Amino acid sequence: MTASEVLQHLYLLNTSSPDFLRVLYGLIRYDEDEQYSSTLEGAELTRLVDFLDDVRSFPPVSPPAANQSPQALCSIHTSDDVFRRCLRKLRAICGCHSILPSSHIIRGDLKRIGDGAIAFGGFADVWQGSHDGKRVCIKVLRISLNDDEFLTKSFYKEAVVWKRLRHPNVVPFLGVAHKPLQFVSEWMPNGTITRYVRDNPGADRINLLLDVAEGLNYLHTSYTIHGDLKGPNIIVNHDGHACLTDFGLASISHGINSIRVTHAHGHTPRWTAPEILKGAEEITREADIFSFGMVVIEVFTGRHPFNDSIATSVTFKIMDGERPARPQGTQELGLVDPVWGMTVNCWQQEPTHRPIMAAVVGFLREW
Repeated sequence: MTASEVLQHLYLLNTSSPDFLRVLYGLIRYDEDEQYSSTLEGAELTRLVDFLDDVRSFPPVSPPAANQSPQALCSIHTSDDVFRRCLRKLRAICGCHSILPSSHIIRGDLKRIGDGAIAFGGFADVWQGSHDGKRVCIKVLRISLNDDEFLTKSFYKEAVVWKRLRHPNVVPFLGVAHKPLQFVSEWMPNGTITRYVRDNPGADRINLLLDVAEGLNYLHTSYTIHGDLKGPNIIVNHDGHACLTDFGLASISHGINSIRVTHAHGHTPRWTAPEILKGAEEITREADIFSFGMVVIEVFTGRHPFNDSIATSVTFKIMDGERPARPQGTQELGLVDPVWGMTVNCWQQEPTHRPIMAAVVGFLREW
């Protein structure tokens, strides 16, 4: 059968049909080397992308009950795996073909506000803007995607990952606009978490860290690894709650808790786990947890970790097991012995010695 014939058969299946998951799983497994998707173009490619987008939008499978049969547990595992593979497939196709599902394209009146950007990154400028009269944040790519293949793929992959995330501690993503390519997200008036604690000395830092932990735990339980957790990628909303953003290095886990490292592009040493700095082939949830430990330093000091060291020396310090010293004068802000102990555990040199994010959430909730 041709790619078009197989896909046509799939499109005709009712999503509640017992054959649906089987056919979808077979298609995705068979297409791991792009035998189908690489031959599609135009309307057929658009239809496949929109179809996969609809599938990955299905509600997540509920956790199994303790008394469910092995057959039921197998079915749950299979359907969960299929939807995860579907999302990975969609992400790969969009990155390869520079295409996005129609649901990702923002419509209506979008415009920038002011005479210049309010923040600058390595490849993009951040503007305040408005969309149909509502204030929004616009991330505008500064360079042509054609100039950087990694950047091209990352742009479309980030949109696919970010669009599916729905959580109070994740910045809501509204969509993508073209000419030039722009990410549009909900406006967060209080800036980054580092700036927020500097501007608000009396801020409840434990609650801010709980917000970050809740958001990160949501990612991890949704088969997503952030990959670049740091203060500049944590924004505070109008209610004073911290929200994760900037999913340019995020990915969908291939196994239980890891993604393949395909490029060192974008990592920032001050927050990066030692195994990644040493060239590990996978980024894991444990690497995100290490970064969370560094975020604790930012939240209690208002400064980057290793603030008195240059980036190149930080890389060697982290690989050698050195960590930031406990900040002085922060006990009254909440950095008491148990919280410091949690921080130290998060940045253990051995990844398996770090706590899971759910445990960090539980600790901070009780504290």
